[in-house]
Amino acid sequence: MTGEVADEDDFATTVDHVAKNLDQGAGPSIGLDKMDARIRGLAQKARIRLQDAWAEALEASYSTLKSYMRKTKDLDQDITPSRLPEHLQLLIMLSSPPDSSVARNYLHKLAHPEKTAAGLTWKDILDEEPFAGQHWEGVYGLPPGSTVEGWETMSIESTPPLSPLSYLDDRSVSPVPLDLAGDIEACEMTPAYISLEPSKHSPSQLLFDHRRDVEVLQAKQYWRKDWHMDVPLAKSFNPSIPSSLGPSMMHAMREQSSSRPTYIHEHDATREILMGLQGHRNMLVQWTHVSGMCFSFQPIPEFPRMLHVTLGTQKSLLSRFCEIATTLEHLRKFVAAVYTSINKTPPASSVSRFGLNQRITRVVEASTEAVAAEVQIFDQWCASREQALIRSAAGAGGDGDLVATFLSVEKAIRDRFSRSFDALLECLRLVMRSASRPQDREAEIWVLMELPGAIPASQVSSSLLNVLLDSAQRSLVMGDPVTHEVLMKVFVASARPLWSMTWRWIREGMPFESGTEKRTTSALDPEFFVEDHELSLYDPDFWAESFALRGLDDEDTARMLPNFIRPIAPHILAAGKAVGLTRALGAPADHEDEDYSWPSLSTIVNAAIAPRMHATEDLARLVHERVLPICLVRETRLAAVITQECEFVYHLSAIQDVYTMKRGDIASTFCEVLFAKMDTSQSWTDYHFLNSSLRQIIEGSAAGDVPASALRLTYSGRRHSEVRSSAALNGLRLEYTAPFPLTYVFGPDAMRMYNSIFILLLQIRHSKRALERALVRSSNPNIVQRAEGMKIFYALRSRLSWFIGGLFDHVTTYVLQTEAIVLEKARQAAQSLDDLIAVHHDHLTRVLSRCFLDDKTPNLKAMIMAILDICLQFGDTFVAFAGDTTYDSRRPHFSTHKHRSRRAAHLRRNVVGFELPPAESGDDSSEDDLEGREAEMSYTTSASFVDLDFFGQVDRMSRELDSLVRSLRKGVEALAGDTTEAASAFGIFAFTLEDWDR
Repeated sequence: MTGEVADEDDFATTVDHVAKNLDQGAGPSIGLDKMDARIRGLAQKARIRLQDAWAEALEASYSTLKSYMRKTKDLDQDITPSRLPEHLQLLIMLSSPPDSSVARNYLHKLAHPEKTAAGLTWKDILDEEPFAGQHWEGVYGLPPGSTVEGWETMSIESTPPLSPLSYLDDRSVSPVPLDLAGDIEACEMTPAYISLEPSKHSPSQLLFDHRRDVEVLQAKQYWRKDWHMDVPLAKSFNPSIPSSLGPSMMHAMREQSSSRPTYIHEHDATREILMGLQGHRNMLVQWTHVSGMCFSFQPIPEFPRMLHVTLGTQKSLLSRFCEIATTLEHLRKFVAAVYTSINKTPPASSVSRFGLNQRITRVVEASTEAVAAEVQIFDQWCASREQALIRSAAGAGGDGDLVATFLSVEKAIRDRFSRSFDALLECLRLVMRSASRPQDREAEIWVLMELPGAIPASQVSSSLLNVLLDSAQRSLVMGDPVTHEVLMKVFVASARPLWSMTWRWIREGMPFESGTEKRTTSALDPEFFVEDHELSLYDPDFWAESFALRGLDDEDTARMLPNFIRPIAPHILAAGKAVGLTRALGAPADHEDEDYSWPSLSTIVNAAIAPRMHATEDLARLVHERVLPICLVRETRLAAVITQECEFVYHLSAIQDVYTMKRGDIASTFCEVLFAKMDTSQSWTDYHFLNSSLRQIIEGSAAGDVPASALRLTYSGRRHSEVRSSAALNGLRLEYTAPFPLTYVFGPDAMRMYNSIFILLLQIRHSKRALERALVRSSNPNIVQRAEGMKIFYALRSRLSWFIGGLFDHVTTYVLQTEAIVLEKARQAAQSLDDLIAVHHDHLTRVLSRCFLDDKTPNLKAMIMAILDICLQFGDTFVAFAGDTTYDSRRPHFSTHKHRSRRAAHLRRNVVGFELPPAESGDDSSEDDLEGREAEMSYTTSASFVDLDFFGQVDRMSRELDSLVRSLRKGVEALAGDTTEAASAFGIFAFTLEDWDR
């Protein structure tokens, strides 16, 4: 019974423990009433665990034992009725855990007792042949005259001792040979005999048996109206009888009901709850329309009650199951609504061009399928538990630990599913209501499927994925791994369509046919995070704007781009564009022959070493690590095609030669031609003059290095050449037409930046040339006589030349040349076309900032332009003072002594004018030109020196120059003290300006 052996070490310990517990001196002895209560409690506990067979066997055996002890009056027996409770206590303490099979066998033996074999008597012997009749008279030692009649009256009931066969007689009997082979053949060849005799039972007896079976089955059908429990309803509460609690409380509270209350067992009520949780019809809860658009499960008004709980307790227990059933029913109706909407064909007018009414996207479909799978898992779990209840109640076996109570079912649901369905419903409500119109956001999610949406399809998909991932991470932080696992499963299943779209985009690229501009019939899905702006392939803005990510500038919380794809999204976009452009250029895609396995999202999620890595940031990093190499292969291939086959380096060098005047011969010659026209007051803005001059210079000096046909000069400023200001060159435009697809790199914005640099260099060279022309030949007698006054001119010229030289050296040496070297290194390290564009744009941005041409330094630029205007003004003043005796290397030198009248000298002295030019008439001027004129401010228009003498003019310009240079130096020093990369270049220029006061 105990399962222990006397030889084991623990046997002595067990004996001591039992002896102490059985010692009558240690405490009061146990009575028979306490043993009855204990046996009854064990049986009730077994019934709660659905071990009905074991409980019945225990009660039956205990009743049999007590009956036997009451009938037995032998005082010499070992166990007396007074000592029975102690012996039972010993057996209970030492007994092993019960086995349901033993209990079933015991009950079967009680119901079908075995018939004991009757002993052999002389009566039986004489009743059989050949002892029947009178012809055996006197045989076998019978008294003479005696017959077999009445022999049984002389014999005793028991069988007399008979002499058994001796052992020797058994050995003397010869063995009978057995022919096994023959028996086997006989068994194989002889067919089984089927008895065709009619049944011994009468039809009425069979009908009675069938009726009895039906009644037994009906007695178990608790849902029948005529069914009632076999337990009497107690009006008073008995603590030893739990089933008296419910009826006694009802009687004490005098609860009134429209009909007589019905009662069921708790295990039957548990089965009804399991059916209700599966959405089936049951006796306890029902689907009810509460109010407005609110639906939920509510207890049935006259639901069957349980005996051992009060009405309020049962309602409280049912309310929790109603919440669970309501959540599941909403999910089931949502799944049904989505499937119904998918099967319907919407009219063409119901779907807008941007998918605003497309509420059910592919991501929503996949999410619905995943939710349906989770609900089906729950239904299967409930069905299996219901099956276990039925099998246990029928005594067909099952889980020995199964407990059929409301609390056990609620705990099992919480342990198995936690808050997974509540979290799924919250996510779906948040997304679907945010995608609806304001007047529809109070409706249930399965009602919203029939209503139009209010946001694009891509935002619906991305919002659902973001909400699922955030909710999963929040569940993990709150210590709910079950909900986290379910949400991650639904998230992975929901993201599968979007993940497939991503791989298709990377594999096939932009929707273009190879080598042509024609688009294929397949367009991008409205819910894909890449959108098509439908620009032409040859548009310079095509690469930057035709295909772009959705929602990058959207400030709404529900963005159009999933958070876990956001870090890698630019590379995915670039990879798809790279594949499409590579095919459009006709270049072979080398990566198509290589085996790049596209990982599934579930593989990436399962590769996380811990659930905490399922956070949005960690998952985004894992996706970035797996997808980035696949994208870089395609981006690098396009960059190689652009660099090698499209002559990117050649065109970049040509642009630098012209715009940054890297080729000194082209720059010097063009400047001489242009400035000669400007200084002689000739028309220099003519389109034919500008382009023919530039083309001739390029063809004569750099025919193979710079494509002259790609350059074009235009002038869009004020068309009058008498304006002596550096701002006159601002209207000059130098355009460079790069071939396709280099227009993506050298686009309009880039060429506008290059043109700003080109204009600045022209302005500096123009001012420098004005100072270089201020040289006086000593053969002029007027200048020789005024040599003392010329010192003031030469002093100002020296200071202006020093500043122009420092500025020109800063721009050309420390900005253009230095940044050109940096650009070349960055270009060689670029791995994609986007890198080339970004590197080139950053280069131009740095050049503009270091040349004071950006929007951050407008004051410093205005100071530099004012100093350049002083240079031009100084040249004009010097010409007016010294006459036409300046040095010009392009014209021949003549020594003329022709007499000049005083009128001519007077005209020469008044050659400089400081009036604003007259307004142009005609249709050539525009509002932009007029606005530009009002905004232009230069030194030449800020003051007039007509009424001053030449020395006063020089003194005024000197003082103005000193003030401008000092202010410029302070601004440059402030920039040099910054922590940006440009601080070093500004530091060199500031160091140069420090010599101004020396």
